[in-house]
Amino acid sequence: MTKTNYVKSVTSPKKFIIGQGLLGSIHDYMKNFGDSAYVICDEFILDRAKEEAGKSIQNGGNKAVFEKFNYQITKQEIERHRELLREAGANIIVGIGGGKTLDTAKATAYYEHLPVVIFPTIASTDAPCTALAVIYKEDGSFDEYLFLPSNPDIVLADTGILAAAPSRFFAAGIGDALATYFEARACYQSFGDNLVLMKPSATGLGIARLCYEALLKNAVAAKIAVDNHVVTRAVEETIEATIYLSGVGRSPAA
Repeated sequence: MTKTNYVKSVTSPKKFIIGQGLLGSIHDYMKNFGDSAYVICDEFILDRAKEEAGKSIQNGGNKAVFEKFNYQITKQEIERHRELLREAGANIIVGIGGGKTLDTAKATAYYEHLPVVIFPTIASTDAPCTALAVIYKEDGSFDEYLFLPSNPDIVLADTGILAAAPSRFFAAGIGDALATYFEARACYQSFGDNLVLMKPSATGLGIARLCYEALLKNAVAAKIAVDNHVVTRAVEETIEATIYLSGVGRSPAA
């Protein structure tokens, strides 16, 4: 019998929801985690978020405060949001936007010990599902990786919004996710450390392989559909692969 003294891991969001119209029904998914939301939002979707998400939360009998993300995730920006959410008395954080906005929400939630809902507006990376935030300095240079103890509580992938974003972001997400299996396989074979600083698992490798296979099957048809502003099953399965399968497969295996 071979004994081991290492730890393997599989980590993922508590919930991953994919479909259309999720922004306008966001309260249904977050209501069990908190009743006073602090929403960090990209500027381009701020007004729409206030209208659709704000109305959903208000109609559910809860409240929300919306704050614009100031373009760069820095320690100063994280501290700014921590102060504002305390003033608001919030007990749940929501991030709506691109990767830096979502990382800011994850980092703020970590420091404030609050649940976090992640709502990506572009399908360009698997960052929404990972237990990691990349912090930058004020001049835009890299500062540090913030390794988080857990993945987001909820990730909401609204296919209507994601498919409406410029298709170059959709293509970038496909490219990023295609590498997941090969990164995971190399890490697994070399028995290296994964993104949560543990050893790679067979489950993680299997999820990474499924991500690759799903993209081979759907990515081309999905890209054509997105170019024509249409949401199809291929689009849905590609988004599931680029955001969820890639993030969950990469975290435990790469």
